[in-house]
Amino acid sequence: MGGKKSAHWAMNCKKGQAILELAVFGSILIMLLGVLINYGLRYNFQQQVMQEAFRKALGVTAVRRSTYVLIKDRHIPDPSNHFGIGALTPVMSSASVTRNYKLHETADSVSELPRMYLEINGEIDYYKTAGFDSDGEVDSTMGEIMDYDSCKAECLESGNKQWYCSKLDTLFPKTADKFPDGRPMGVQQDYAQDVKIKDSKIRKVEGASNITTTDYIDWQNDVTRTIVYRPYGDKSGNTVTKESISSVHQNQTYKWETDF
Repeated sequence: MGGKKSAHWAMNCKKGQAILELAVFGSILIMLLGVLINYGLRYNFQQQVMQEAFRKALGVTAVRRSTYVLIKDRHIPDPSNHFGIGALTPVMSSASVTRNYKLHETADSVSELPRMYLEINGEIDYYKTAGFDSDGEVDSTMGEIMDYDSCKAECLESGNKQWYCSKLDTLFPKTADKFPDGRPMGVQQDYAQDVKIKDSKIRKVEGASNITTTDYIDWQNDVTRTIVYRPYGDKSGNTVTKESISSVHQNQTYKWETDF
């Protein structure tokens, strides 16, 4: 009898160990699957944005030399959340196209100056990336979006004769933590997300022959970005800080029934 009880006890221990191992390794496999799906979605979204930015750059360069910057906030569900609510993932790409038959052409008016088109979640704006100097020549350091390195090089070459040479610290303010080499113009890297979960819940009703489950999902994510540029023609050294707020939301109801 003692031997049978020992064998039965050992069998139960093995079953308990198998269940424990299944729970531990099963959760790890589910986590790895979620990571793999997350990577696949990111790669797919990035490829879509790259192709779309190039197609749109082809369209805008039919008139003038331009660069197209495309930013989209994509929602990737969080597998650890019951409702799949997760943070938005920004996907960005840019493309610049110069048509070969326009290589010899130069801008003769403000409307023909090169531009940077900026599209954030469907909202499109543009900024001049060059301007005219005192001699009427196109100068890449005279646009609404200026580059610190280009301006610094031009000041060294011209002997600080350009109007912005004495205003570089104002145009590109430096901070020890974020911008030791000066704050760049254009879309800033820092952005803020504000997630609002309004009314997300699960309702389950058990009947005599089935179970009805209803998911109510209602959430909104607001993304705030900052764009810095110089007003065209302004030589005071002042810059304009513009906020761009875009929202992604989901308000849906899912319902399904399971028969016994």
